[in-house]
Amino acid sequence: MKKIPFILFLITSSILVGYSQQVNQGKYKVVIQIASESPDQQKSLFTQLGNIQKDLGDSVEIEVVVHGPAIGLVMTDQTTQKENIYKYKNGGVTFAVCENTLRLRNITKEQILPQLTFVKSAMVELIKKQYEGWAYLKAGF
Repeated sequence: MKKIPFILFLITSSILVGYSQQVNQGKYKVVIQIASESPDQQKSLFTQLGNIQKDLGDSVEIEVVVHGPAIGLVMTDQTTQKENIYKYKNGGVTFAVCENTLRLRNITKEQILPQLTFVKSAMVELIKKQYEGWAYLKAGF
């Protein structure tokens, strides 16, 4: 009878070790919030993306959530960063545009660069990603 608790301990320990190894073998996941209309802060976003990808390579999944005053970053007629957006998008970065921001500013999805992703709420997207274990960064300085 004394062996049963020890056996249960061994089984539980091996399950937990196996689970932690599975989790660590996955990709790093980073969600980055950009809400600034500052050209310098928007430009720094791409520097930060480059640094993350350089250091972590294919072992990182990145989503940039764009909302509020930063919406011009992804607007076809306003952006100065179109080349950078598509460079990183083609490199696996997801750019998620807040539909609440579009609605509040009377912007249509057609005014946004093609092939970007839309989320209903930037705040809810950030909450969900953090709940799922994604690291959170705020773009800029």
